[in-house]
Amino acid sequence: PAMLVITGGADGGIRSVYDVFVRPGDVVMRVEPTYAMYDVYGRIYGARQVVTDYEASTTGPRLDVGKLLETVVEYAPRLVCLPNPASPTGEVLSLEVLERVAVAVGDQGGVLMVDEAYHPFDPVTAVPLIEHCSNVIVIRTFSKAWGLSGLRIGYCVGDPAMVAFLHKVRPGYETNFAAVRLADRLLAEDGAMYRSVRRLNDGRDG
Repeated sequence: PAMLVITGGADGGIRSVYDVFVRPGDVVMRVEPTYAMYDVYGRIYGARQVVTDYEASTTGPRLDVGKLLETVVEYAPRLVCLPNPASPTGEVLSLEVLERVAVAVGDQGGVLMVDEAYHPFDPVTAVPLIEHCSNVIVIRTFSKAWGLSGLRIGYCVGDPAMVAFLHKVRPGYETNFAAVRLADRLLAEDGAMYRSVRRLNDGRDG
């Protein structure tokens, strides 16, 4: 429990991360194209935004990880926003790559926010990194695989010290009783969710 904070969807978690870690003039890195609210929150919090673009390839947009790491070293970002799986490109970074990014960001004194809104459409998750990379925060939501976008419920996973900071800024009513109770019930029925994910993945790949 000390590693979790419940949020108003993934977006509530993302905003809490900005609220805790970003001050005017701080560098925030993101990839493009990506979730539009990263840019919106960057402007709201007065961040200096640095963008790494996906590059064209014969198999679709690809992120040049080497270029990303070079940019981290060059700009020493306070926050790096990295969706995995990525939307709309669909690219998935391996756990090994995520660890390289987490270490590089940590060496510069920054926080890596891994947005896993589309987990488990791909099983890779950054959660295991938290044990030895305390600068990693993972964002999850019930909106995608669980199909519960209307409930506006999600959560952050992180090192207990990092999560304690997030608790300091969370709204007093970040979610509601009905959403919490329904999410709790559905967690015991995760088999149905995984069957739905397999069916959607098969339809995409077929």
